[in-house]
Amino acid sequence: MLFDPAPKTRKEELFDREKELKSLEREVESSPIVLVLGIRRIGKTSLLKVFLSEFKGLALFLDARKLDELGYTRRALYTLLSDELTKFSKLHGVLEAFKGIRGVAVSSFGIELDWSRGASISKLFEKLDELAESRGEKALIVIDEAQLLRYLRGYGKPDIRQTIAYAYDNLRNVCFILSGSEIGLLTDFIGIEDPESPLYGRYSEVVELERFNRDLSLEFLRKGFEELRVNVSEELLERAVDSLDGIPGWLAYFGYLYSRNKKGLEDVIEEAVNLASSEIKKIARMSPHYPYVLKAVAEGNETWSEIKRAVELRTGRFLQSATLSRILENLIKMGILQKKEKKYSFPDPVVKEACRRYF
Repeated sequence: MLFDPAPKTRKEELFDREKELKSLEREVESSPIVLVLGIRRIGKTSLLKVFLSEFKGLALFLDARKLDELGYTRRALYTLLSDELTKFSKLHGVLEAFKGIRGVAVSSFGIELDWSRGASISKLFEKLDELAESRGEKALIVIDEAQLLRYLRGYGKPDIRQTIAYAYDNLRNVCFILSGSEIGLLTDFIGIEDPESPLYGRYSEVVELERFNRDLSLEFLRKGFEELRVNVSEELLERAVDSLDGIPGWLAYFGYLYSRNKKGLEDVIEEAVNLASSEIKKIARMSPHYPYVLKAVAEGNETWSEIKRAVELRTGRFLQSATLSRILENLIKMGILQKKEKKYSFPDPVVKEACRRYF
């Protein structure tokens, strides 16, 4: 179903991403590291899951967002790996292959990694490489929202970049797909151009998802409503596209709520704004300056000087130029703001409205 709010898993459910699927297929064959990039709700997870459903090989899928609940610790990472390796091994019938690896317990229930007994992520990836070679296949290690792994860095915590660098240099049958909506933070974390990063100088390919243009957005809504046999006026579709600006996640959200509850566009946007506001408030807590800067941009202040003036007027305090520049750079890296021709704006109109209302 096109309007299913959950990530898509079948190719027939994925609208107009044939080019990206083919690109991903091509890059996986040629590069040990592939980055899948795009703003929130653009469809990265759907693309990955559909690609994996079609992939003829071994694939381990890790969603780094789970660490937000488990904690950003070595133990939490190993718990996540244990759970996903168990699913992987049962899916591919290779449970026995992981026996005998130090710190890895294999039973009929699955796989459990014990970091205190010396379980090594590199050893696990070596086993995946061996399995792939024996089958004449590729082994994919897919990490969704991989930028979150940066929180694992530091004393006593594994730096996953070291493991990826080791695999890059030594494991010929392993490819990493790293996905992220906070594009700047992901590329900074990987650090391919950073001499201090373990991945410095390694080659990577990029598959970037763009929003639908106006015609594709309208076609998406038409097909989605036709699929559900719901009649919708062209005028309503036009207004929905004007409001949601080609972001597939929001278009599907509108289609889903409208078809289920017959809510008007304004009601759907209200719910979308409330959803976005809960997410944006978490980001705003990272700095006392963030809400003021986001509010300033949401109210139409586009240039650096306009934003500075608006923040100072609202707070009644002087804002250091370096501080504002750092804040804007961080918000761009997080994918909340974008900069084009020296002007700052929101790539997501729903997030813009949420910042306008709630800050």
